[in-house]
Amino acid sequence: MVESLDASVGRVRDTLDRLKLATAPSSCFTSDNGGRVPTTSNRPLRYGKASAYEGGVRVPLIVYWPGVTKPGAYPTPR
Repeated sequence: MVESLDASVGRVRDTLDRLKLATAPSSCFTSDNGGRVPTTSNRPLRYGKASAYEGGVRVPLIVYWPGVTKPGAYPTPR
C-alpha cells in the first residue's frame, strides 16, 4: 500500500512539474489505514483495515512544502 501511494505521488508530482504548477505552497498526501482483508495483503504487517494490529494502524503521509521540508526527512516526535 505504501509503495503504491509512493508511486502515485511521484506521478502527481511529475505532472505538476511538467505543467509548471509545482510551486504551490504545499502538498499533502495520505492514505487510509491498511488494505481490506482478504482482498489485499498487508504483509509483513498483521491484518488490515479496522484492526488494532500494525497493518490497520500505520498511515502513510507525504508532505511537500518547498523551502520547509527536505527530501528524505522524517518527522521527529514532539
